[in-house]
Amino acid sequence: MLRDIPFPFWTSNQPISYTELQGIRQSKYQQHYISLLQQVRENLEQFGDARSRQSAFKILLNLTSLALDLSCYNSIWVDFDNAVFEMLVLPSKASILWTHKYLCGILDTTMRRLSGGQSTR
Repeated sequence: MLRDIPFPFWTSNQPISYTELQGIRQSKYQQHYISLLQQVRENLEQFGDARSRQSAFKILLNLTSLALDLSCYNSIWVDFDNAVFEMLVLPSKASILWTHKYLCGILDTTMRRLSGGQSTR
């Protein structure tokens, strides 16, 4: 099976199988999940309090990095990562308040998916 054939991982000269890589990813997620989620929530709270598009943009930059980290460790976070990235790069006339509610809604949906027992992919 292809998943068990070792391949050279791009950050190492040592061959690693897909199964081993998934194990590493899940281990990293367990180590960093709580801290990353706390930072996401703090950033969303700051975003909700932002009074200018410039400060909101800076917060979105931080959220983008955090969301990417979460989605790399657990694919359930991909929708949240995509939503944050979309808000960052696509021109929008939406208010900061609307964007805050939108991102909080996707965060809540992701948290429900996680608590529903869906495993990492």
